[in-house]
Amino acid sequence: MKIFGKIKTRTFFIFLLMTAIVSAVIGTVIYKVIYSTALEGSEKQLVQCSEYARRMVDANTLEDWLQYGTDEDYSYTWEYLSDIKNTFELSYLFIYKLSYDSDGELENKVVYLFDIMQDDDGDSSKRPSFGAYNSDGKMSLGDNMSGLDEYEYLKEVAESGESVTTENLENHSDGKMLFAFVPVTDNNGKVYAVIGAGSPMMKTRNEAFKEIIKITLIYLGVMAVFVTMMLIFMHKGIIKPVKLLSDRMNNFVSDFGEHSFEPVTEIRTHDEIEQMAQAFNKMSESILTYTNDLKAASAEQERMKADLAVAGGIRSATSAELSYPAFPERNDFEIYASLKNTVYHSCSFCNYILSDEDHLYIVIGESIGNTLPAMLMSMLASTNIKCLAKIGYPPYRIAAETNDQLCAFERSDNSLNVSALIAEIELSTGTVRYVNAGMPPMLIKRPGEKYEAEKLSIQFNLGEMRSVSFEQEQMTLSQGSSIILTSYGVPEMKNSEGERFTAERIQNEINDIASSKYYLNEMIDELEARLDSFKGGADSELDTTVIGFRYFG
Repeated sequence: MKIFGKIKTRTFFIFLLMTAIVSAVIGTVIYKVIYSTALEGSEKQLVQCSEYARRMVDANTLEDWLQYGTDEDYSYTWEYLSDIKNTFELSYLFIYKLSYDSDGELENKVVYLFDIMQDDDGDSSKRPSFGAYNSDGKMSLGDNMSGLDEYEYLKEVAESGESVTTENLENHSDGKMLFAFVPVTDNNGKVYAVIGAGSPMMKTRNEAFKEIIKITLIYLGVMAVFVTMMLIFMHKGIIKPVKLLSDRMNNFVSDFGEHSFEPVTEIRTHDEIEQMAQAFNKMSESILTYTNDLKAASAEQERMKADLAVAGGIRSATSAELSYPAFPERNDFEIYASLKNTVYHSCSFCNYILSDEDHLYIVIGESIGNTLPAMLMSMLASTNIKCLAKIGYPPYRIAAETNDQLCAFERSDNSLNVSALIAEIELSTGTVRYVNAGMPPMLIKRPGEKYEAEKLSIQFNLGEMRSVSFEQEQMTLSQGSSIILTSYGVPEMKNSEGERFTAERIQNEINDIASSKYYLNEMIDELEARLDSFKGGADSELDTTVIGFRYFG
């Protein structure tokens, strides 16, 4: 619970951080767009106001006023211009006549016609001057003004004959200003006068800010809804399903001893999370089925628990105790097994079991591979054979029932099976009944003879095909006879040059060893030493198991 609280909180803050970053970027873009739009609108408005003023005057009318003075038409124009200024909340609205020198060049001075910032008495104290006022601070029709700050823009209007707008024109009273200058031309097309309209930049910024506030409120509302929906989606679609899946996994692990689990069926996200839930269900069912199959492989439940220890104890659980003599109380036979070179993959096994005083079972087998399934197949076969041998079943029946048991074990790799040699020796008579299901042939030595390989009939491996009938062989041992059994790891052992040890060489080495050593433990230990010498530094690809049996009668 605590872990998912952290995940949920982290996800929440990451999402909010991303939302804030995106909002900041979008807000910056919106501000620039809105401010640019507002500025463009203000410029158009100033030009429009100047155009309205130009409709009231022309060059001839202005010239008449300068020559003959004001009249009723002048007063009416003043009022009209005042209405324009007040209606559009302008800071400035004025008309100046341009002055040209004798060469027709524009001079930095103008003739005063209108300035709506002045009151009816011509008081200009409220208007900070761009140019120079007369000494008493009042301007009248026809007065000259020089040293104008806006001279460059007036010059541009005079030269182009078109309207000019400019922003950020400094003014010590109203701050930065936005201005539009519109030309008034005479009959010859020459710019006679300029109509100017001005508005503070702050007004434009305020208008843009108000619009941004509106859009921001709408945007925040939309984002609030979006964030809420996304958090709900993340909780229902990600956090909650993952938490549910984790809880079921923890329950499965903690309750594994009870061999039951609750499948995850509530997740319907139609994405990778639902796939994970389905994979967990299949995995849990497979593990439980696999474990239950292992437990059901033997009637001896407690013994099976020990045999099912797949980890490091698998060999000790599936093979006989390696000691010599193995049955010190018996003097009618001796037996010895070696796993010295077989602790690499843990897939081979050997066993010798006394089912009663007169019957000894010898078992050797292996499952090819170094994987856990190969070890488990080997373990299942060894355990099943051991259980049936204790009951006293003949070798052919042990092989058949073990084969069916392994075939019932579901596996994707059909090549995963077990080779085994199962021999039953009647100690009172020396009669040997055996089944060789895929193992190398036994080496048999009778008194006065050398070790010879049995004539091997080809038979199926255990677990290869269901309902197979295995052929049981029989022979009789006389006093002093010996048997050597090996796994395929012995003849298939390779040295660093890739050479195989071969079954023929095993026979030759055993006969050579038997010429100088008598006791089985000494003979097999010497064979192991020669295998080590042959292998050198090469890796073992297969397990090697060797069992020796001598019959005294």
